[in-house]
Amino acid sequence: MTPATFRQRAIARCVDIGVLFLLTVGALAGFVEEQPNGESTVSPPEWWVVLLIVAALAYEIVPVHTRGQTPGKMFMRIRVVPVGDESALPGWGASWLRWIIPALMLVVSAAIGPIVLPLLAVVYGSALLDRGGRSWLDKLAGTRVVQAG
Repeated sequence: MTPATFRQRAIARCVDIGVLFLLTVGALAGFVEEQPNGESTVSPPEWWVVLLIVAALAYEIVPVHTRGQTPGKMFMRIRVVPVGDESALPGWGASWLRWIIPALMLVVSAAIGPIVLPLLAVVYGSALLDRGGRSWLDKLAGTRVVQAG
């Protein structure tokens, strides 16, 4: 199978980030409160924040495990497959691993500053240095991203 190009992967990731951003903004819109000084604050209950995190997790993990594709990957006609069995779908562990590493890096970025963003670029950009177009996340999860056909 033909590996997905870095461009396809980047556009798919941007589509997924955009969809998640819009869903998050929509889900938080009902919790915007106008303050007496004219500023707006967003104060959702903790259970709502947990629900949003679970929804983001489900958005990435479930479709990769069940179809090999997030909506962004569907849009770009690429999919995730296990190395060595490209007719199969990634397992739950591989699907989870592909999500948790970037998610943790973004959480760390929010806590310690934007230094993690260049690290994410290196992690995803590592696909440019691999003959098969596999990033470090692919290698860690035992997957690769290929043309869907």
